Amino acid sequence: MLALLYKLQKLESQETAILAAQKNCAEYKRVRELKTQFDQLKTELLQLQQQLNDLQQEVQELIKMLGEMTDKLTQERAAVYDGSIANIREFNARQAQISALEEKSSAFTTLLNQKEEEFEQGSKQAKKLKQKLKSQYQQLSIEYQQYDDLRSRWLSDLETLAKEKETLLLQIPKESITWYKGQKPLFSGLPIALLDTSHVCTGCRTMVTPTLYKRTLQGERTRCEKCGRYLFVE
Repeated sequence: MLALLYKLQKLESQETAILAAQKNCAEYKRVRELKTQFDQLKTELLQLQQQLNDLQQEVQELIKMLGEMTDKLTQERAAVYDGSIANIREFNARQAQISALEEKSSAFTTLLNQKEEEFEQGSKQAKKLKQKLKSQYQQLSIEYQQYDDLRSRWLSDLETLAKEKETLLLQIPKESITWYKGQKPLFSGLPIALLDTSHVCTGCRTMVTPTLYKRTLQGERTRCEKCGRYLFVE
């Protein structure tokens, strides 16, 4: 029975090795690294696009306000020069209003130019980010395809191992399976060891005594004197 359980143990070890290879392989780490970089760039681009939308709204609002000021300035200047002002006080008030509007218009024009320059710079940066994202996506696609090919092979191997385990489990009594599962945690998942023809325990690579080897060969339930694993001889 130990021979069958040992085969089960080997199949489970192969499964564990494949799962560990999936997590630790360089291709998987590279894909994760590139995906993180890609997501960061994408977030940066989305934030920049939102800033550009806000800037565009500010520019449109400033253009509208400047247009209204220009119309008002035109009206005020027309009132000064069309001869409709009755006295010097009204004339001075109109001139003061014109000066205030001109000053405000100049400030708004400066602000508008600043916002338009920010929008232009942001648009250039967004273009560069889009190009970088495109390049990153192409590289990510290539790396992911390489990893996906590996993963497909791993999945195929896992399916094969699962079928072999299913067939093997039908040959092992339930009480033996229960015993085996109870022993696994005590030996890091490997409670059974094979004694090879050199009398070496495959669990800890220690040579056992001839007496222990003979007892194991005769079918007795024996354990390695060093690692404690249950021994059997094929």
